[in-house]
Amino acid sequence: MDKFDPSRRDSMRKMIIAGGACVALSQVNLWNQPQKVLTTPKVDDKEIKAAGEELALTTPEQDVFAVIKKNLMRSKNVTDQQIGDFSRRIVAASPEGTDFKQVFSGLQNEFHLMEHFIRYIHT
Repeated sequence: MDKFDPSRRDSMRKMIIAGGACVALSQVNLWNQPQKVLTTPKVDDKEIKAAGEELALTTPEQDVFAVIKKNLMRSKNVTDQQIGDFSRRIVAASPEGTDFKQVFSGLQNEFHLMEHFIRYIHT
């Protein structure tokens, strides 16, 4: 380990993330019962948008709200008000004109957002 190349840090980090995902998938009985394992609740975009409008969220706030709400469809402990408050804080702390649909289009970025949301809820 004396000759560690720091320029490869990013690629090694991505390989660790991909390897972790493969390990997680290997623990799921995906190949024998794929439809049972991969079924998720149907996400109604109109319902999510209506909930965002009910909280009087702006368009960027609704984009953040939608990402979090889609990831928490089965949660019974988190309210829409908590998601809305967090969305407002994210948008307020972000630079003006940020395209949140583009920012959270990647799965890894969604994971980071959810990690921050969980920390917000538990504080």
